[in-house]
Parts: sequence; C-alpha cells; structure tokens
Amino acid sequence: MFEFLFKYPTAIFNRGTFLFASGLPTWGLYVSIAAVSAILGFLVWRRASSSQLRNVSVWLLQSALAAILLFMLWHPAISVATLRPQQNIVAVVVDDSKSMSQADEGGSTRKDKAISVLNSGLIKSLQDKFQVRLYRMSDHVQRIDKLDAVTGQSTVTHVGDSLKEVVADASSLPIGAMVLLSDGADNTGGVDVETLAEIRRQRIPFIPSDLAARKCRRTSRLQVWMCRSARFRIRA
Repeated sequence: MFEFLFKYPTAIFNRGTFLFASGLPTWGLYVSIAAVSAILGFLVWRRASSSQLRNVSVWLLQSALAAILLFMLWHPAISVATLRPQQNIVAVVVDDSKSMSQADEGGSTRKDKAISVLNSGLIKSLQDKFQVRLYRMSDHVQRIDKLDAVTGQSTVTHVGDSLKEVVADASSLPIGAMVLLSDGADNTGGVDVETLAEIRRQRIPFIPSDLAARKCRRTSRLQVWMCRSARFRIRA
C-alpha cells in the first residue's frame, strides 16, 4: 500500500535524504507560510462571525491548505545514493584469524564456508557490476589478489581497526559497499561506536555475515552484534 501511494518502497525513504529540488532556500518556505497565515488570519478577523471557534477553524484550515500548496511549490524530493556499474568498488573483507579454522557442524571450517560462498558465485556476480577488492583481516587489513591468501592462521584479529582502514580508503576511492565475513571472535574490544558512525557518515552500505553457530549466544559483544546485524548467515 505504501509503495502504491508514494511510488517507492519504504526502504528508499529510509535510506534517502529529504531535500527541496526547486533550488529555493528552505527558510523562504517557512517565511512564506508564516506570511500567508498572517494574511489569512487578518482576512478572517475582518469577516469574523460571532462564533470564535468557527473563525479559528476556518483560519487553521485555510493556513494548512496554503502551507501544503507552498510545500509542493518547493518540489520536495528524496535523494538516494546508488552504486554505478564498474565505477564503484565493493570491498570484501575476510577474517583470517585462527578461530576461522574452527570446524562447526558438518565438519567444514568457517574459513572454508566463507571461501566457498564467495567462489560459488558471489564474487562473480559482484564483478559483473562493480570492481571488487579482496582484503584479509588480522591485526591489520591487507589487500589480496586471491582467496588462497586467507589461511586462517593469524593469532590476532583487530576487526574495528581493520574496518577503519577500509573506511579510510573510502576517502580516496569510490568504495560503494563493504562485505565482512567473520565469526566475530575479535580479541581487541570489537567494533566501536566511532567506527560504525564513520561508516554511516560516509553512507557505505555495510553487510556483515554470521560464520559462527546458529544462536546469537556468543562470548563477546562483537559476536552478538555480528549475529544480530548479519544480512546473511553461512551454514555448513
């Protein structure tokens, strides 16, 4: 029903930025509404009837109608950032810590699950539309050419710092989205609020995955966050 009435789904309105496409200053709209309301109030007062309630009701209805007309004259619009084919970069970050070498249900390791889902068509489908950069994540983030470089042997994982490095690249590179494949077993405090705020500020779509067990019961806050915010979960 919402899409039928407003042409676009609610996700567009949630992600978009409201603006006026007329080019006229926003303060001009407020001044115009106030001025028209004052003029209408004066006209209603001059023709005032004995019923005060009726006079106020007429003035409010006329002012509301005038405000709507002025609002439409300013051409309200929603601006939504979109990824441009082969111009934007999708950063795929794969956890390379030892916890990724753990075998879950089914016997396959979390690293194998991540590589399997990437090689099963995800990387190819992304490359058809965008440039793809692969990163391995340990105590820092390192760009790699092939997934063979992910060994699952790093002793330290700095998820927060690694994400900051990728976000820093966005200041000089057209990074349009970031995909994180990790079990969330970070041992340095997780992802801080500042990092997530910077991702939101730069409007980078962030897609974390869940590579650990089925239930959102973890040993760290990061693991709980990874599970609850995961856009997709990789199973055995």
